[in-house]
Amino acid sequence: MIIVLVLLSTIAFYLFTAVWQKMPGRTLWSLVSLVVLVLSIVSFVLHDNHHMGMKLETTNTTSSLVSPNKNLNVLVYKQLGSGSEKVYVYKTDPNAKKTTGV
Repeated sequence: MIIVLVLLSTIAFYLFTAVWQKMPGRTLWSLVSLVVLVLSIVSFVLHDNHHMGMKLETTNTTSSLVSPNKNLNVLVYKQLGSGSEKVYVYKTDPNAKKTTGV
């Protein structure tokens, strides 16, 4: 929405200052379109830097993990790439047939 407002106010400012030279009230409309252009650019930059309207939401959950193998009570993992990342395979329900990897 802000990008559309920037484009429309830029076009309006150009039209009121360069194209329609003889239009009555041209100065007022060019000032209005310039103010809208500046305010929309400022709000665009503020939103980009400060994430206006967004907030950080953190959720923590605790669940018991079950080994994918019924005979062994261990968690299985697979190393990725250089070995610094690991994918653990587990179940959250002992009767579940599918395993989960995180």
